Amino acid sequence: MENFVGWLKFYFLGFFSNELSQEGASRSFWNVLLSFLIAFIMVCGGLVAGYVASFGVHYKNADDFRTFLYTAFADESSASRINLSLSGGKLLAEIPDGKQSVNSLIEENGEYVVNGYKLVLDTRAADSTFDDFKLTCKSSDGTLITYEEYKALPEADKNNASVSITYSGKAVDTALKQDEYSAYLDGATDVSEAYEALKQKVGELDDKTYADEIYKLYIKSYYPILTGKDSYGDAPTLRTYYMNSNMYASEDKYLILLDDVCICTFKTTKGIAVDYAGNFNKTDDTVITADGLTSNEMQANMDKFIKDTFSSGNGLNFLVYVVSIFKLLPLFAVIMVFVSLVCFLVYKVKHLEFYGKFIGMFKVTGSFIFISSVLAFITALICSFFLSRGTVYIISGVTLVAVMTIRLAVLVIMEMVKTKKSTETE
Repeated sequence: MENFVGWLKFYFLGFFSNELSQEGASRSFWNVLLSFLIAFIMVCGGLVAGYVASFGVHYKNADDFRTFLYTAFADESSASRINLSLSGGKLLAEIPDGKQSVNSLIEENGEYVVNGYKLVLDTRAADSTFDDFKLTCKSSDGTLITYEEYKALPEADKNNASVSITYSGKAVDTALKQDEYSAYLDGATDVSEAYEALKQKVGELDDKTYADEIYKLYIKSYYPILTGKDSYGDAPTLRTYYMNSNMYASEDKYLILLDDVCICTFKTTKGIAVDYAGNFNKTDDTVITADGLTSNEMQANMDKFIKDTFSSGNGLNFLVYVVSIFKLLPLFAVIMVFVSLVCFLVYKVKHLEFYGKFIGMFKVTGSFIFISSVLAFITALICSFFLSRGTVYIISGVTLVAVMTIRLAVLVIMEMVKTKKSTETE
């Protein structure tokens, strides 16, 4: 029991006592590994806790963003208001004028652009909403060629050629060219069995589903290079376009609402950037905005909707932080080795009383990690209310390293002063 109490004093109070911290040199290396684990948990926990705790404050202070939301979804007198509802874990939208989607990133009129915020809204099924894509083909010498010319190349030349796809952000109406697709499939041998089986379903499938199936077979046969390349469907989908972060690389104010996911980036009145991704998997069926509701009711519903979608992404955000910080652990270990080596050399050069080899100094450095991680947790929690999470991420990591390094420097300096006084006394 006495040994355990001694260990508790060393582990939790060693940061505040040179004498206790120096015990680390003779204690097990497992203490360092334990501190590594606790620091990892502390930093991740601080970042997530700060991110979650501060969201309500940031959202309340994002006046321009809320005005954008209320204008698009919560104005009872607006003819362009979009009605939203949740059903079966999916978001449903009623867009005026019979529109099926809104993409303020490419639409010229920008009807739903307010205060610099842009709206992307498409709640159609991901696997049956296809993008009007274009292919760019180049021969081995970089010359632009058509896709037909690419298909005619010998296999050896195809291997040296390149084909890239460009998503337009505009949907394909598969019914418009259904006759053209069918005419091609009539002569295609690679999908003949599937095509014949599909034709047997005429009357069983609704018109849109049948047109979509014809289109997917056409893409599979005519563009075999695209087979299996789209993550969401059997042909290039709009969902791939929407989920491509490069599309929003130059944007810092937008809201993307799809049938099962919400992606959002906004700024507070103080310029703090907030971003998140959430989903509707566990949502209750409810009407968010609709005819018959007052503006105040719809605004309250939109506020709840945004906060709920933010909360739904907390698990994913934690995993993102875990992965990001895990990647930094080797760098943190290198820093520990470096500062420990510097201090070890100072001890040698200054002929200070030492208590072990280099590994001993490394373990002493490790004794400072616990309190350093606690301070990093507190820093992340507090700074999250005033800074963007990217900045908080950096500051929390710097705090962990800086506190550990400074405390080690204080130990060395105090030992140098102690040795000097001892020498003068003698």
